[in-house]
Amino acid sequence: MKYRILVPALLFYLALALPAWAVCPEGSNWTSSWTDSFGQTTYSVTAPCVVYLGIPFTITANVHDVYYANTAVGWNWAITDNGTTLLANQDPLGITTDAGGNWQRSVQQTYSGIATDHNLTFSFTDFGKGLGFVRAAGSSVGGLTVDPFFITLTSSFTLSAADQGATTIPATVFNPTGGNPLSYRWLDAGTVVQDYQAVIGTGTVSIPLNLSALPPLSIGTHSYTVEVTDGTQTGSKKTDVTVTLPPPTISGSPAGAIVIGTAYNFTPTSAYASSFSISNKPAWASFNASTGALTGTPSNSDAGTYAGITITASNSAGSASLTPFSVVVSASGSGGQGGPTPVPVLNGWWLLPGMLAGLGLLARKKEK
Repeated sequence: MKYRILVPALLFYLALALPAWAVCPEGSNWTSSWTDSFGQTTYSVTAPCVVYLGIPFTITANVHDVYYANTAVGWNWAITDNGTTLLANQDPLGITTDAGGNWQRSVQQTYSGIATDHNLTFSFTDFGKGLGFVRAAGSSVGGLTVDPFFITLTSSFTLSAADQGATTIPATVFNPTGGNPLSYRWLDAGTVVQDYQAVIGTGTVSIPLNLSALPPLSIGTHSYTVEVTDGTQTGSKKTDVTVTLPPPTISGSPAGAIVIGTAYNFTPTSAYASSFSISNKPAWASFNASTGALTGTPSNSDAGTYAGITITASNSAGSASLTPFSVVVSASGSGGQGGPTPVPVLNGWWLLPGMLAGLGLLARKKEK
């Protein structure tokens, strides 16, 4: 036991400000501590930053004093929750350290009903040091945030726009047995994208958002929130979904032949393209860099084969090209798309005498 001297009792009290608790992240613990005026004995209390209805959590009180191992360093201790004692004075010799100068006691707590924030306190009386006895009453105090529902949701993830139809935002909620029925909904920046649905089952239950049921998402970051309610209180969790631009796609079957004087028109099918380019474009054709359309009408002087034509779709994420193709330009019937080759027609008055003579000879033969 610490030595005693007769001096007036001292009161030491440490209280952490509520704003400090507010920044304590979910999934972490906070610790509030008090050290005596001699810098020897430290008393602390530790608990989770955030707890949930129906889920047990642990409150731990610790004492550390390397100067007085295996010694009673304090007494008259208690762990309280909003003023209600959870654990107190279990040790006949008071707070007695072990060989390492440590002492620890823990208590488990579970909340139900309406979620309200709590204050936890580890109170004690320190024996002091020196030739006598300094009886110093002290407390370590911390705040506890209580949320109604334990919701798990990844805080952020990245999604390619091309994968939206096969993507689900996973989320779960812990539905305690015997509580009011739960329901959940999803919002995108405050706009409801999936209305309330019942939470089916107890324990950890899946409450996902299927992105395939939504219109195509624009490129950029979308903030989704899942809300869970029992009709009286509501819990929520948010995630940021960043939609990225995928490389473009391009497809199509351009015609491989055309007749002189016939219009040629080919526009590829493409997704996520911001521009188009072409190589080996026929001189008689025009190309639209916004749509990828290749159009034109060849004339007599354009007959021939135009090979290695390649149309490419591009965006900031990459590019994609059609397989190089050829276009054969020909006269009608000579390998083009038209009908049979027409019979040449001779034009001129000098043909008339020969035709009349031929008809005359034919008439004489018939008379004979």
